[in-house]
Amino acid sequence: MVSPESSTTESVSPTQVQAALDRFDLGKLVEIVPISWGLFGQNVFVNTDTQALVLRCRPHYDWQLRTEQSCAEFLHKAGIPAPWPYLGHTW
Repeated sequence: MVSPESSTTESVSPTQVQAALDRFDLGKLVEIVPISWGLFGQNVFVNTDTQALVLRCRPHYDWQLRTEQSCAEFLHKAGIPAPWPYLGHTW
């Protein structure tokens, strides 16, 4: 677990996470929890004062997150469970 006062995590800093949270009005950062399973450590759990989220970071390619967002939107519109909304933010 990384508190907002910590300087960095392996994936992203608390300052960067708070900037993304502010952009989308998602609350104040409470903690960042690294996820030890999954695809190449690209995800972390982010808990705010209002909700729990998954942050996708460290894309392998510049097109990766935009492509994932398009796929998630397509699935969502088709009524298939998908990570939606899939909000995008670049540092």
